[in-house]
Amino acid sequence: MSVSSDKTYYEILGVAPDATVDEITNAYRVLVRRYADDKPRFDSVTEAYMALADPTARREYDDSLAQGGSATSRAPQTVMQRPQSQPEGESECPSCGSRNAEGNHFCGVCGLVLREPSGGAGGRPKLGIGVLHLPGGDTVTLEHGEVVIGRASRCSVVITDDPYVSSEHARIHCLMGIFTVQDLGSTNGSKLNGERLAEGESVKLQDGDILTVGKTDLRFEIR
Repeated sequence: MSVSSDKTYYEILGVAPDATVDEITNAYRVLVRRYADDKPRFDSVTEAYMALADPTARREYDDSLAQGGSATSRAPQTVMQRPQSQPEGESECPSCGSRNAEGNHFCGVCGLVLREPSGGAGGRPKLGIGVLHLPGGDTVTLEHGEVVIGRASRCSVVITDDPYVSSEHARIHCLMGIFTVQDLGSTNGSKLNGERLAEGESVKLQDGDILTVGKTDLRFEIR
């Protein structure tokens, strides 16, 4: 591991010793995406996650800490291996190669966001990266944080050739492959697939959705 051995698995993941499984999983999903290109750190946070997400392994690890053992002395024995075959009804994680049941939104081993291609079953899982297609062919990649659409130069996506677009018209929020859109009280409103959005209401975006701000159509895609 690249992380110092005096760090506990809780410290590696940045969670409290009494963290719930959901909190541990959410922390891991953030870290595994952050360190996707840093194999030593990727392996470190994965090792920590595998020790804490399983109740039995976690109890053994906590007992080891209570007895004064090394912070990482109770590493789980499970080793990620790239599958040699892909049984029917399963998809392969493009990051770690683990098999996941069709329909899973996250890889059960490395936590990578998974999306099935809209073209049908059997294709390569999508990575949960959003793309906003603008008029004229330009695109904006959406991965983390917020993207504000409007006429003002301070916006992330600036639309100046549509007088029906407000200075700050709509906001897209991105969190671990989940995308939601919200109208910011624009004068002429926002529509999702032709349905007007209520001011302040957050609506989940799906692959292929058409977001209309003013009279400008923006196509949303998940890759």
